[in-house]
Amino acid sequence: MRYLILYPDVDPKEFFFYQKKFEDISRNKLLNKIIGDMPILRNFKSTPVDAAQVEALRDNEDWNRKYKLVESDGIYKKELQAEYERNEKRLQSVFDAMKLKRDHPESTEAKKIKILRIDLGGAMKCSAGAGLAVVTNEKGYNKGDGVFLGISGGACNNIYALSTPEETMGKGASHYFEECLTKAFYKITRINKMIDVGVIADSMNNKKAVNNREIQDNPNEFWVQVTRAFDGEPEFINAKECEEGSVEAVHASMALPSFIYGKEVYLTDPNTGKRIACRDGSLNRALPIKEAIEKFKPTHVLVVAESHYRTMEELEEEVKDIKSKEKILNAIEAIPKTTNEITKVIKKILKSSPDYSNMENRVPGLILVRKLWQNIIGIRDGIKQIEEIEKETGIKMGVFYSPETGIKANERNEDVVIQTIYETAKRTLEYLDEEMPSSVSDLLNKTN
Repeated sequence: MRYLILYPDVDPKEFFFYQKKFEDISRNKLLNKIIGDMPILRNFKSTPVDAAQVEALRDNEDWNRKYKLVESDGIYKKELQAEYERNEKRLQSVFDAMKLKRDHPESTEAKKIKILRIDLGGAMKCSAGAGLAVVTNEKGYNKGDGVFLGISGGACNNIYALSTPEETMGKGASHYFEECLTKAFYKITRINKMIDVGVIADSMNNKKAVNNREIQDNPNEFWVQVTRAFDGEPEFINAKECEEGSVEAVHASMALPSFIYGKEVYLTDPNTGKRIACRDGSLNRALPIKEAIEKFKPTHVLVVAESHYRTMEELEEEVKDIKSKEKILNAIEAIPKTTNEITKVIKKILKSSPDYSNMENRVPGLILVRKLWQNIIGIRDGIKQIEEIEKETGIKMGVFYSPETGIKANERNEDVVIQTIYETAKRTLEYLDEEMPSSVSDLLNKTN
């Protein structure tokens, strides 16, 4: 309480939320549970202060990526790092266009604007995109005549973003701190369906049913990206016109391969009338920036990255590390199967896997590794293209990075999920110069 008196600008809801979060982290540490109340070992126990320090160090690293201190005449001031500043300027121009489109839709300038919003995949990290979807809908930014393109978990965010504000939070965002934290959705020891996205698809049809009328009436186009199982190529699907329905289109875009989900979702190809097996849309082209621009002809592009900001140098180092590890992966995959029984088990696990990646000849656990690597490379390639395309075409493009909350793709901590939704919503509103709605701020009371 003394802290709140000394710093009156601090939001009490935020203060008590983070206090509880740090206490929960220390209480749930395995070592603390083992030590218990043994006095002789109490100095080895992790404390809430330790948890807060870990977060502070992470925040420091994030700050150093984005900012620098510049000294002039003994006075230091904060400035943006050049690379981050370029993206921030581009990003602000996209948010400004969104605001013009909302506030003056009949103006000549607004009528020239066509905004493409691309929400990427990232499993539980997509809770960040849910935060952005909630506040942009609450503030009236989701009713334009642009295009929403969702990939994997980003497709799930977008389907609710096009509905009512109440449903964007109450049905859409709530999946991340409710259904997604259940064992029905994620269980690491369930080798035939580790991540059951069918749980979310079922929820979208039943308990948290999507309001199809609202989505159809929304003037924005709604597309998803899927990966065709027969050749591994990505494809854009018009979710509003999908014969199987918009929910099934989203389901297809989230359907991870092999033992992760292991179920192909069939959609009707509008060109041939034939049903084709589809997989997760982020498998082969994680950020289809060039292809999306060619198809939708936008004037502005907002990329919701579902990850915190990393410099291009950091991304290049990750890709370089991936390339070196691929040699080891290839060697492991080349090891002949030792018995017919192992081969049978692996083929059984992979029986529904697409043949494009020759998965029946690979060790199951390595498939996921390869797909995660491809995702990182795809995002790196897409971000590199943005500045080049903007210079060539004049299209304004910005990448919205979520705050660094430490969230993982397989996050199981409710506090971290809620923090990610809240902080992302807060950052979005800073770009738009809007106030925080109670639907989001009340989330901080949820775990108290």
